[in-house]
Amino acid sequence: MRIQFLNTVGIKAALISAMVCGVVACDSTTSGSTASSVEEGKSAPILSNVFSDHMVLQQGYEIPFWGRAGSGQKINLTFNGETKQAEADLVGNWRISFDEPDVMGPYQVKVETEDGQVQVLEDVLIGDVYLCSGQSNMEFPVSRALNPNREIPAADGSNIRLFQMPMRSFNAPQKSVTGDVSWEMASAKTVENFSAVCWFSAKELEKKSDTPIGLVQAAWGGTRIEAWMNEASLAETGLVSDELEMLQNYRETPKAAISKFGERLNTWWDSTFPSASKPWENASQSIDQAWKKAPETMGNYQAWGIEEIEEYKGLIWFQTELNLPEDYDGSALDLSVGLTDERDYVWVNGEFVGSGYGWSVASVYEASAGLLKSGKNIITIAIENGWKAGGILDLSDSGVNWQQQNIGFENWQWQLIENGPSSMDRAPWETMNGLSGIHNGMVSPLDGLKFKAAFWYQGESNASNPEDYEQMLAGLIKGWRLMFTSDLPVVVIQLANYGNLPFEPVESGSSGVRDAQRRAALADENTGLVVTIDIGDRIDIHPANKQVVAQRVVESLGYLQTSDRKQLGDNAQPVRAYYSDDGIVAEFMNTQDGLRIYGGDNLSGVEYCTPLEGCRFVPASLEGQDSLRISIDDKTQGARIRYAWADSPIPTLFEGDYVPVTPFELVVEDE
Repeated sequence: MRIQFLNTVGIKAALISAMVCGVVACDSTTSGSTASSVEEGKSAPILSNVFSDHMVLQQGYEIPFWGRAGSGQKINLTFNGETKQAEADLVGNWRISFDEPDVMGPYQVKVETEDGQVQVLEDVLIGDVYLCSGQSNMEFPVSRALNPNREIPAADGSNIRLFQMPMRSFNAPQKSVTGDVSWEMASAKTVENFSAVCWFSAKELEKKSDTPIGLVQAAWGGTRIEAWMNEASLAETGLVSDELEMLQNYRETPKAAISKFGERLNTWWDSTFPSASKPWENASQSIDQAWKKAPETMGNYQAWGIEEIEEYKGLIWFQTELNLPEDYDGSALDLSVGLTDERDYVWVNGEFVGSGYGWSVASVYEASAGLLKSGKNIITIAIENGWKAGGILDLSDSGVNWQQQNIGFENWQWQLIENGPSSMDRAPWETMNGLSGIHNGMVSPLDGLKFKAAFWYQGESNASNPEDYEQMLAGLIKGWRLMFTSDLPVVVIQLANYGNLPFEPVESGSSGVRDAQRRAALADENTGLVVTIDIGDRIDIHPANKQVVAQRVVESLGYLQTSDRKQLGDNAQPVRAYYSDDGIVAEFMNTQDGLRIYGGDNLSGVEYCTPLEGCRFVPASLEGQDSLRISIDDKTQGARIRYAWADSPIPTLFEGDYVPVTPFELVVEDE
């Protein structure tokens, strides 16, 4: 099993805080102020730590409070001049609710237990609370957005309150936030590292209302949607049934589950590469080429000066020796392979010992008794790198400790496997991206709160398998509504443009995710879509213009709050494509003041795709205000049309208010 220790190397620090991980939890280091005053020197707060001074509770509902105390303890809670009593259950949980007050506050909350503990909250407001969740583009802070020197000082004097969930992953749902956290009043100091999309959205909302605003940021860069979904929602998709069973086995018997996952990797390799030896079973030579000498200090392999791997992303293999003294008795040892980036898989003498994901912690695995031996041991490590620096970045404290002596690795080698895999299966208990792990650590502790709306900006990490994303996104939203509010409005922010320009038709995982986001929003009348295909950065996956994103988020939310969202939608949506006498017609809804083509009468970026011939660019033009006419010579069963289908397309089709039309793919129907 993997144990991870904090490493001070600043790898990808702009994306993720340092983490400290264990068997069942992965925690980021946090700092915060005292959540509230706890009187008489008592040790633990009585209220859950989602409650603190300066917090905002959602208007329009009962006002809930909950926490923990001694089993059977009576709790008195005073709010808005009224005192209510509850009794802690057998495990110490208690809950009290009050009617919503007529004014927005500020209020004092006082909690007392019969054994003399007292906790007091000050400056509690009633207003509108928004959940801002996703991966790095939601985590992206105000300090890195456009014009930070102007935006950050402007936060002073605002009545917006902020709560930033620590980055946590657990293998079971948590009832409270892990760490010293508290609500904070917005200021130049507190917004600097807060989500830019979330903050700028609140600033736009503040222009429209005097209602106090609370923001809850629950975001973690590099994460997949599966990590954010609860297990029930994942199970309902039917897409990860085997993995959920493995996760349950891991909770019960971690070592056996890790061993079974290793067997799964063996089976996968044998079926994928039946004529090739497994690199972890062949210590003397590689599959198709000799192992090559690697620097003994390792580090980012892209900086080794080897042309073959200067820009390589994918799966790279490393092998090293661990020479143990003659008096080593075969006992279990923790083996550190150093700071790895991003996903690692580790074998000791041909036996799988674990895998993990991260880039700011050292990877440590348990080598069980009898696995290591005196003399030479072969350690094989596969590193999957998908972005920028990768490999084994730092070997500080690597190796094993035996009889108070650190024994390091020797004779590092590397190889790429010709025509080999670029990735391998992920363990469902993996840190960061294990199934439901982040939901358990960062969303589950919020259960009981109400939200005005939720904003979701995620999908980059799911671009490798976009075919599942629509179903996953629908499941995520359903799970949130079951937890928070049955009619919770959700605004989905579509992936921005990033990557290569399309000079010819290409397959694009990013476009696949965008279209899945489009379809999920179209199918749910309480989910809006924000198109950002025109405000990304072709060379930076984290575009700085978060202000325009926020403006569109608030516009989308406004449409969701109208009486008939389907008739007055937030985006022009393609709804049907069909063959006509002289080509194909694509029909749209919600076109507002009509569709417009930038730069002339002919629309670029439209593709016609057939099962046998693939995709080709075809001419297209407007037909009326809400349709496209696409010129083709043939009519093929099972054909599709696509628009702006690339990682970084150049949009030329806009709505009347100059918001770009979403990229899309439609099956062409008979007339």
